[in-house]
Amino acid sequence: MHIFNSHIDENVFPRAWKTARISPVPESDNPTESNDYQPVSILPILSKVYERLVLHQIQNFIVKFSLYEEIQSGFRKGHSTTTTMLKLKDDIVKAMKRGEITLAIFADYSKAFDTVNFEILINKLYKLNFCRTFLHW
Repeated sequence: MHIFNSHIDENVFPRAWKTARISPVPESDNPTESNDYQPVSILPILSKVYERLVLHQIQNFIVKFSLYEEIQSGFRKGHSTTTTMLKLKDDIVKAMKRGEITLAIFADYSKAFDTVNFEILINKLYKLNFCRTFLHW
């Protein structure tokens, strides 16, 4: 634990822990061409432990300072898509009882993180009181 804490204190992610082994994983039952494989990065276990420790610290910070939106379910302990669907169902039932019409639009944002502007993200995190040394890391 001392190794991880000292790296966190120094705002360092060791270079050796960033080195990944790339393994081709077949995307079909009978791969015949290179396009039939998906490259997967296998990172050292220490990097995964380190990431998990940092994630735990970030989640504690978010909970401590109540930074989650009240209705947010994603990435929250004790919340899931089931939580979201129950809230949606309750809202629809309430609207029906009031005689209102309900419309819903569902969007898949799974690729949205590929287009994140990190400068904007860092500025938003700073405004939420994440410290400069953490954001620099």
